[in-house]
Amino acid sequence: MNFSRSLGLLLGFAVLALAVVHLRMEQTRATARWLDAQAEWSRHRRELWMLQARAARQKTPTRIHESIDHSYEMDLLPPGPDGHPSSDSALTEAR
Repeated sequence: MNFSRSLGLLLGFAVLALAVVHLRMEQTRATARWLDAQAEWSRHRRELWMLQARAARQKTPTRIHESIDHSYEMDLLPPGPDGHPSSDSALTEAR
């Protein structure tokens, strides 16, 4: 085998090795992205479950009664004409 064929074969193997390394790196990156997506999916499912559980707790009859009782304890005013709470002075001025 002459020198040029040996050099060509060596360069061919080098290019092949670089292609294999590049593809392996891409495979590793894709796997990492997939694992990140799976972790995010699990986190979203857990968050959704917690929100559903919180909503279910808010809908229990005792919680509804407590919420109603608490709203009567506060001095809430109905909204005024512009969306802000009305006050006694605003009601008397308008009359």
